[in-house]
Amino acid sequence: MKVILANTPPELRDSLAKQLKKAESLVQSALSFNPKKGVQILRESLDSDGILSLSEVQKNFTKKGFEKSVIAFLEMAEAEGLILRLDEGLWQFLE
Repeated sequence: MKVILANTPPELRDSLAKQLKKAESLVQSALSFNPKKGVQILRESLDSDGILSLSEVQKNFTKKGFEKSVIAFLEMAEAEGLILRLDEGLWQFLE
């Protein structure tokens, strides 16, 4: 990263450094996703009736930096019997 910044014009270095740090943190958060974190996010996304909506789950995954993992995780959770599809974009949490 230092080489990239050193080869960047001085007037662009600060902006590039910020972008690189943001990208690095996103990569780190994506690498640290695991099913346990996914289940925790599902629990945080439940409404008062134990229902999950796609929009709420996506919002909470995005907050944690895992926006690219949402659909794949929901499909896995459904296949594993952790959630039950009620309608398009709605699931019942079964745990």
